[in-house]
Amino acid sequence: MPYFDVVIVGAGAAGLFCAAQAGQRGLRVLLIDHAERVAEKIRISGGGRCNFTNRHLDPRTGHQHYLGQNPQFARSALSRFTPQHFIDLVEKNGIAFHEKHKGQLFADRSAQDIVRMLLDACALAGVQRWQPCTIETIEAEAACAPRSGFSRYRLHTSQGLVQAHNLVVATGGLSIPKIGATDFGYRIAKQFGLPIVAQRPGLVPLRFAGEDWAPYADLAGVALPVRISTGEKKPAIAFDEDLLFTHRGLSGPAILQISSYWQPGQPLTIDLLPHLDIAAALQEAKASSKKQLPNLLAQWLPTRLAEAWCQHTPAWQGPVNQCSDKALAQLAHSLSHWQITPSGTEGYAKAEVTLGGVDTQALAQQSMQAKQQPGLFFIGEVVDITGWLGGYNFQWAWASAYVCAQALQAASA
Repeated sequence: MPYFDVVIVGAGAAGLFCAAQAGQRGLRVLLIDHAERVAEKIRISGGGRCNFTNRHLDPRTGHQHYLGQNPQFARSALSRFTPQHFIDLVEKNGIAFHEKHKGQLFADRSAQDIVRMLLDACALAGVQRWQPCTIETIEAEAACAPRSGFSRYRLHTSQGLVQAHNLVVATGGLSIPKIGATDFGYRIAKQFGLPIVAQRPGLVPLRFAGEDWAPYADLAGVALPVRISTGEKKPAIAFDEDLLFTHRGLSGPAILQISSYWQPGQPLTIDLLPHLDIAAALQEAKASSKKQLPNLLAQWLPTRLAEAWCQHTPAWQGPVNQCSDKALAQLAHSLSHWQITPSGTEGYAKAEVTLGGVDTQALAQQSMQAKQQPGLFFIGEVVDITGWLGGYNFQWAWASAYVCAQALQAASA
């Protein structure tokens, strides 16, 4: 029966990086994944170019870009493996990259370059990889003092029985089931008595239904920069990002960001012209222009949106110089304080991440090890730490994997 210092379940971003780091530290590592293709989520991310980190993440306040019951849990890992550490690896491997927006870094050529870098690192570190390979059962040995060669875990797999001193769960979340996402990591956590925070889709398009959406149903493809917010007073959160109309609702970076904070039944407030005092602009135009209001708005908004915005309100359809001050004030307010309530999300099929997961209270933040189960570690998306759009989730994968590999080295000494 083969024996390893560590078996890592899940060959995504966190699993691959942890395997390479552990192998480089002299550990015997087996990496197992049930999917036929490796690291599909990396490959499809960032439009196929992988937004692999965000250079604006400050390790001292990195938790501010993360959600979870205790975002502060992420600080230790993020401070020990920073965006610059991963950038150094990318540069060392000759992968060209660029900054696209707000510190978001992408590979110039292809996300496959990042996948290849991780696979090459695993190969150089002597990591064994079983893929595709399913795990049927996991058994824990009776508790006793760790010693060299002692097996804590036995895994019954489709490729046979394997023993390991440590077990790392890097199985990701429920997002994008068509590329292999499952609840397997949560099931492992439950088997060993770890609490789970309820999961829901994050970074996901939102859907709208009924009369609220009827005026905008034909605007699919229209995009524009907005300020979007949800919540009230202190819990409120806002983002300045691009909005995209779809056939069934709204998407784009603005919606993906706010979706992680939005709660069912809560309205969204959207400023369609965040960098313009639209009330003052309309009053100025009234004194000097005879343009039809839809044509006037088309100076600042996409034409299709300007036309759709005015067509259902007769007072907004005439020449601007003939509109009442009240009608213009109502128009300005509607554009800067558009309130609409989503009927739901597009679900895990379109979600980039999964909110919730293994409760951080059950894990040691210095090592990612389960507090009550020696040799059992959870890293990456399976943990109740979820980042903003823009490379933050990949940085959590790299950082949590790195501190886990350090702990594995100490545990196997």
